[in-house]
Amino acid sequence: MNVSSSCDGLFVDINDTLYCSMSSHAQVVRRSLNDSVMNSNCVAAGTGIAGSDLNQLNDPRGIFVDVNLDLYVADCDNDRVQLFQSGKSNGITVAGSTSI
Repeated sequence: MNVSSSCDGLFVDINDTLYCSMSSHAQVVRRSLNDSVMNSNCVAAGTGIAGSDLNQLNDPRGIFVDVNLDLYVADCDNDRVQLFQSGKSNGITVAGSTSI
């Protein structure tokens, strides 16, 4: 996987897809480990611009993908856990909130 910054969280799902959370880029990227091309990353969550909208992340760290291929992200600077259902760009806040 070619990424332009360090990965703060890594996860491999049941389909051998590698996920990498990049806090400095406010997004999570993914790549199939079965791809022959090493630079074929896709954005799994986040816009690349830090924020608190449902499609944005701010300091994403821990990540988990369940058997439904839904992505959970510890969105640290927003004090929340976001659920990104498979194929959706907007997340659902499942824990925490953006207002303190």
